[in-house]
Amino acid sequence: MEDYVKEQQQKNVDGGNINEDERDILENGIQAWDWRYYAEKVRIAKYDFDESLMKPYLSLESVTNAVMAVSNKLFGLKYILRDDIVTYHDSVKAYEVRNERENDKLVAIFLHDNYARQYKSGGAWMSEFRSQTKNLSEEQRNEYQGIPIVTNNNNFAMGSKNTLLSFDDATTLFHEMGHGHHGMLSDCTYGRLSSTSVLTDFVELPSQLMEHWFEEPEVLKEFARHFETGEPVPDELLSKMNKAKSFNQGFATIEYTACALLDMLLHQVEDYDSFDITKFEREELDRVGMPQGVVMRHRPGHFLHLFASTQYAAGYYGTCGMACVASFGVFLSNIFLLYSLYLLLYISNATQCIYGPKCWMPMCMQPFKKPATSLIPIWRKRFANMCILPETPRHPTSCFGNFVAVIPISNTCSKRRAS
Repeated sequence: MEDYVKEQQQKNVDGGNINEDERDILENGIQAWDWRYYAEKVRIAKYDFDESLMKPYLSLESVTNAVMAVSNKLFGLKYILRDDIVTYHDSVKAYEVRNERENDKLVAIFLHDNYARQYKSGGAWMSEFRSQTKNLSEEQRNEYQGIPIVTNNNNFAMGSKNTLLSFDDATTLFHEMGHGHHGMLSDCTYGRLSSTSVLTDFVELPSQLMEHWFEEPEVLKEFARHFETGEPVPDELLSKMNKAKSFNQGFATIEYTACALLDMLLHQVEDYDSFDITKFEREELDRVGMPQGVVMRHRPGHFLHLFASTQYAAGYYGTCGMACVASFGVFLSNIFLLYSLYLLLYISNATQCIYGPKCWMPMCMQPFKKPATSLIPIWRKRFANMCILPETPRHPTSCFGNFVAVIPISNTCSKRRAS
């Protein structure tokens, strides 16, 4: 992109029409604070695509309808709005979630907290007021006991009449619903091992998978409708968006990879006496060759994942890893398929595994009685646009139970958030 911008600036020089800022870029290159401004100009110039043109077709109401429809199609979940449930804020909506495939069995209470407000934490995340459990006394075993109470949180700016989302914001809503599924579809005996209480590497996989569903043409054509006219998003606009999809991904990849590298490097420091974080950051980024025009997505001073918990410490790389796994087919990738499937089946509730509470990934390979490499041919079958997650055998350790999921494939390892 820098070469393209410099080429345009040189044309201005030749025409005698250049200002001081443009001259500085021509002489010293693009700085981090310039990048997004010029990236949007280059996007429009090269692809004739302006992201703001998608917003009228992505109202919060339509995107919410889309994510719940996809959830229903994949897992049989239906969301019943419960206005009678008092929530912690007037803008939070409460839903009763039932599974149509199990005789409308109640599986969760879902809270959708979508709007930014004073004192609310920034970003987007899934949380739980109560995790799923079966470890209940006979007196406690009624319909509402043991089901999870899951909340998905976003920070969208509330519109006066309609709240319009960017494509990235809409994707975030789908992403968080993937985490929501992880909590709502949990099927474990002990609450301590249910929901997202799995290895950090795996936490981001359901969310990365879910967000790709929003990109599917079938979903966009049905739900991406103009908030005033109800007209579906034009094919021409979708075509331009798809052509521009991989634009600026080099920037995005460096942006979060730098965070992951610095995260691991910080946790390797043994002596923090007289430690200078600013100097450390500068020296390490110089050492790995951080480009001048790119800055870390999360600087150390506000990088919540660094020391928020032992689960996330030195684990930010997992978001990048799961994004790549999801983008390139997830379970199509031979060893990653096997690895993820066994995490799903066993580690989510290791105390019930046939090998006991100390069971981890290598031991869960034992039922095959053969090396993992010999199983690779099993996963050789490939599909052009999707892959099928085989139906998981009914097993007490399965956090999703018995389901079949169709997973869309993307062509790029796209940037995504960690929560």
